[in-house]
Amino acid sequence: MSSESAMPSKGSGSGANLRGATVSATGAGTLYQRRESKTFSAPKSTRDKMDMTETEEDTETEVHDTDGGILSKSQGPKNLKSAKDRNAKSTLPEANATSTVLEADRPLAAKLQTFKVRALWTVLMIIFFAVVIYAGHMYCSLLCVAVTMGIYREILRIKRNFEKEENIPLFFFLRWYFFACTMFSAGVKWLTPLLESVADKYKPVRYVLNYNSFLTFIAAVFGFVLFVLSLRKYTLRYQFRQLAWIVVTLLVVVVQSSSQIANIYSGLIWFLLPTSLVIVNDIFAYIFGVLFGKTRLIALSPKKTWEGFLGAFFVTILWSGLLTSFLSQYKPVICPQETVTFRPFDWTNDCTPSHIYVARPWELPETVASIIGVDHVTFAPVLLHAAVLGAFAAVIAPFGGFFASGFKRAFKIKDFGDSIPGHGGITDRFDCQIMMGMFTYMYLRSFVWASARGESFGHIYASVMALEGEDQIRIYTALKETLAAQNLI
Repeated sequence: MSSESAMPSKGSGSGANLRGATVSATGAGTLYQRRESKTFSAPKSTRDKMDMTETEEDTETEVHDTDGGILSKSQGPKNLKSAKDRNAKSTLPEANATSTVLEADRPLAAKLQTFKVRALWTVLMIIFFAVVIYAGHMYCSLLCVAVTMGIYREILRIKRNFEKEENIPLFFFLRWYFFACTMFSAGVKWLTPLLESVADKYKPVRYVLNYNSFLTFIAAVFGFVLFVLSLRKYTLRYQFRQLAWIVVTLLVVVVQSSSQIANIYSGLIWFLLPTSLVIVNDIFAYIFGVLFGKTRLIALSPKKTWEGFLGAFFVTILWSGLLTSFLSQYKPVICPQETVTFRPFDWTNDCTPSHIYVARPWELPETVASIIGVDHVTFAPVLLHAAVLGAFAAVIAPFGGFFASGFKRAFKIKDFGDSIPGHGGITDRFDCQIMMGMFTYMYLRSFVWASARGESFGHIYASVMALEGEDQIRIYTALKETLAAQNLI
């Protein structure tokens, strides 16, 4: 058959039958459909139940040269476009583009309306978070889990096809089963020292703590088996794409977000400080951008301006010092909680404050001292740590928001959701908190609570308690002899 006879005539309606067919073309190469799943003939009853309509990704066609290289892609033979046209269409706007109106250039009435809605819900969220924080460590941890679940749900909804999932068994269950496995795997390491008192009373808890790595692996294998059993012939590609989507979301979002739980039990100050730094930076970046913003900061997020970025930086650094100085006065805020308790509004947590909260003199360089006439300053080391967190919140954490902006542009959505009026979805509000929480956890372990091996007392004690009784006695004897030789006991 010649190439002319293989092509459909205009208006013949045979274009819909080209799925899965190979069409020969002269000069440019071979035009063919990529969707392999259309090469079989499904029963009509099954086709009626499945969503067989093609998405943009599924209906892509490719033009190949004689060597098999891809010359161009399109959304069907009638819409074939050159690579130059596609690249020009997908290019991000330049920083001086006028397609996006800056907040400072919007009419005053529109700015006030947006500001009222945003301010109202900001105040309501602050009040809600204040109540949760006052309730204690456990309820702050539950809040983190709830926020993580909301972000996880919003991201997965972007690529979901609800009609297809109606015919896939266990798909909804597997999505949250893998979430639970990840939370258990990431959280049990940090919660193990806190559960020692519970493990002494209940042997099943002791077994879970001692063999948590093996149990996590077995749970993951069980989920893998269920996923394989859920595979269906007509939705194979969709299911594997969803699995990849789930795995990436778990690694990028859930694992990092769960680090906030460790920060909470290290002392509420390490949860309040970084969280508030991101909030303050976001609020004042918006305020400075509305009032003074003229110079676009980044093409991925056209409404962000240099004026808002720099103004928020200085306010965030100032806030880090003020809040840390205030919180450091209260032991229930700076003391780590050694046990897990569900008793709300219990602020009896007490301890001997760490040396980082105690003010001490710092000698100034001679050059500086000769200029200002002061040879030393006195402040607590925690202020230095707070300044580092403030700088990260002001400079690096916003890139979590820029990443989310690029993500939304890639999928042509304005917001991840609409659960928070004036702010968008949960992901839109807490995207920067994910990176901030993980940085705080790594910074605490590396520079604040660091020991020679980078392990805290709680983790070492938990490791010793996981040993057999004979090994525990050997460690006790060796430690006693060492301390006696050092005249410490």
